Amino acid sequence: AEAGDNNRLRLKLIDFGLAGQLTPEQPHFTASCGSLAFVAPELLRTASNVQYGTSCDVWSIGISLYTLVVGRVPYDCSAPSTCIRSIRKGPPAFRDPAWSLLSEEAVDFVKALLTVDPQARPTARDTLNHPWLRRNTSEAHSAENDGDVRLL
Repeated sequence: AEAGDNNRLRLKLIDFGLAGQLTPEQPHFTASCGSLAFVAPELLRTASNVQYGTSCDVWSIGISLYTLVVGRVPYDCSAPSTCIRSIRKGPPAFRDPAWSLLSEEAVDFVKALLTVDPQARPTARDTLNHPWLRRNTSEAHSAENDGDVRLL
């Protein structure tokens, strides 16, 4: 995310050249990459070669949604060490007035994506069944998304 014209936030989705696809033979990654502000807390452990899977993608989507709503990333990332400390402290605060403009279901959805414990964080498939997404989605349309979930 970067400031654009008139201090409006310009969000660019990039780094897809760094993306990989998990398979049954390779259910986890160990090499981490990407923008620090979007990195899941489990990747910031001190141990090297931390294994991770799609739960990190779910976290990053939560950070992206938070950024779209508020206009800034949820953590103080003015310096790498500050960013790491901020993320390690726990889930972001939802105090910005922008959150009051969204439904409780929408806020709950973003909070669920930003669950610090990766075991308690919803899976990509779970997110498709969240009430906020299901409210205006038909069963047929949901079934069409099964392929998209596998790509996450």
